[in-house]
Formats: sequence, structure tokens, C-alpha cells
Amino acid sequence: MLLHLWFSGKIITWKHLLVRNAPEGERFTVPVPFYLLEYENKLFLFDTGQQPPDPGKPSDINYIPEITDDQRVVNILKEKGISPGDITGIILSHNHADHSAGLADFPQTPCYVRKEELQYPGWAEKYDHSRWIFPEGIYDLCGDGRIILLPTPGHTAGHQSLLLTMDNGEKLLLAVDAAYTGEALTDVPSESTSAYRQTIMMLREYAANHVQIVTGHDPVQLKELQTQFI
Repeated sequence: MLLHLWFSGKIITWKHLLVRNAPEGERFTVPVPFYLLEYENKLFLFDTGQQPPDPGKPSDINYIPEITDDQRVVNILKEKGISPGDITGIILSHNHADHSAGLADFPQTPCYVRKEELQYPGWAEKYDHSRWIFPEGIYDLCGDGRIILLPTPGHTAGHQSLLLTMDNGEKLLLAVDAAYTGEALTDVPSESTSAYRQTIMMLREYAANHVQIVTGHDPVQLKELQTQFI
């Protein structure tokens, strides 16, 4: 199994929106990662990145995308010699635009997305669902335990993460926005019944069992990992 980590631009936001108890007023620029898995002659894309913003629409000052056309996922893959038709399937973590907007460039590719994500208005109706697969519970993508889709609700109702067993036996959990940064795994919210808290506690349990947790937008961790998975 080969794992590639690339970036679909960046987002300028406020640190307190991503890191609990961070002081307000501090800008925070974070990368927007996506992943390509090569496994048994198949190519799986985990998330599809963002798209350049529409110049005719005002920006949300809380989330300002920074992306050029060549940083679109489809164009990064093209540079690597990979066309949309080469992708076996897309695994979508959730519906937010920095993770899903690139779906428009892969209209014929099967997409694995949780049904709970369809409840969000103004998103799912943009796409043709005829080639979508709706996994339930813990979903074994290839039937051999190497690529597992884990339900990790909280950030959104249908958020899912990816648990990988690499060829050397090491395990990686690509948490995406179930945990924005490394601080999320130590600064646990007190709301005992929240889905987010329950997901964080689950991630901590995996970490305690020697699973490497890769968070969604941690600029330090992702920069270090990029040299490992290129």
C-alpha cells in the first residue's frame, strides 16, 4: 500500500475556531490535505479538496480559501499522470467545501459517503448520486481489513475517518476534521454526551493502542508527514 499526501491550497481562519481555548483575534493559516491510496492496482482518493473561490461572491472572513487553479485536486493528479478515470473510488470524509468541492471534477467516480451527510441543504443536490455508495458502521472497503472507513460523527453528522494498516503493520488513522489539530486529542470537551467528545475519546483510545492519529488541519504535523507520504 502506498499513501500520498498532497495539499489543495490553504485556508485563513481564526485560531480559536480550530483550537479550543485559543485566544480570539489570532489568524491561523492551515493546509487543506487530501490523500491518494494505491492498493492492489486500485487508486482511492480520500477527499477532493477545495476549488478556487468565485470572485463574484463575498468571502467569509472566518474561512478564506487560498487556492490557485493548479492546486485543484484534479490538476495535482494530472501533474502526476493520473486522470479522473483512473480513480477507483472516492472516500469523502464529509460535505464541507474544503473537502468536497472537488467532487465536481470526478462526476463518474463512485463515491463513499455517509447518508447522514445528505441532510445538509444546498450540498448533495449539486451532484449525481447514482454512483454513490453509503457505508454503514465500520466499513471494510476491500474486505481484508487494510482500509477501514470509521464513523466519526461530531464535526458533521456523517463525518468519517480512514483507518489504514500499512504494509509494515503500522496503523494510521486519518481523522480529518474529527480532530482539527493535535490539541484536540488532549483538550477534550466536558460535554459527556456530545458526539464530538465521544469521537475524540475513541481517537484517544486508538492512539493509546499505538495507532498514529493524523489530524485534519494541523500545519506542523502535516508538514512533517508530507515528507513521509509524497
